[in-house]
Amino acid sequence: MERGDLVPSGIVLELLKEAMVASLSNTKGFLIDGYPREVKQGQEFGRRIRDPHLVICMDCSADTMTNRLLQRSQSSPRMDDASKTIAKRLETYYRASIPVIAYYETKTQLRKADAINSVVAESGLSSTEQPSGLESPTGGSFLSL
Repeated sequence: MERGDLVPSGIVLELLKEAMVASLSNTKGFLIDGYPREVKQGQEFGRRIRDPHLVICMDCSADTMTNRLLQRSQSSPRMDDASKTIAKRLETYYRASIPVIAYYETKTQLRKADAINSVVAESGLSSTEQPSGLESPTGGSFLSL
């Protein structure tokens, strides 16, 4: 991670599982932001933990995501929010997320939410179903257990 490499999937999954197990007694469920990033991760999550009740995909255009990332870079400078790296990040995001979305659509546990307009109105979730903190600053997906 210090070299900028991704943490191996097995380690991420084990950390998620440990955190979830530690919180089981005081929660009604979990909202996991940005996971899974690949179909293989989602399949392994289902085998080792369980399939989610719901996957929420925060849907917005590449232009909207780019503008939000550029705005974020003005208030919180991050190396990966530079305009030349955003296009590569979005390409990687779409290449990985399209198969993940298709995978969960076949399992009928995916809801797409318009990340530009009102999340509650567009997601099909009632206000009591909507997890708090649902708005993603850039778009993306959430696993809900």
